[in-house]
Amino acid sequence: MEARVRVRWQKLVDAFHMDNLPGFKPWDAVAVDALKGLSSGEHHVACFLLGVWDPGNRDWQHPRFDVIEAMAAWDPNCRRAFLLWAEDPFWP
Repeated sequence: MEARVRVRWQKLVDAFHMDNLPGFKPWDAVAVDALKGLSSGEHHVACFLLGVWDPGNRDWQHPRFDVIEAMAAWDPNCRRAFLLWAEDPFWP
């Protein structure tokens, strides 16, 4: 992945403020997918980021992202992070 995209990707990940969990800073998709015991909001962040990281959703433990369920579970910060991505979506 080129440096510019890598920086943009990490900014998206950081916008969800999940750095206290393994795999989010720096990004490690395998570590994020292995996380268990997440809150509902954290679970939806993991599903969203894994879905953007790998739109084909290879055999992740986490299911495909569901925007309706996520919006109902997320706090305003997570909703804002998602909506900023949705305004100008990209895939690394």
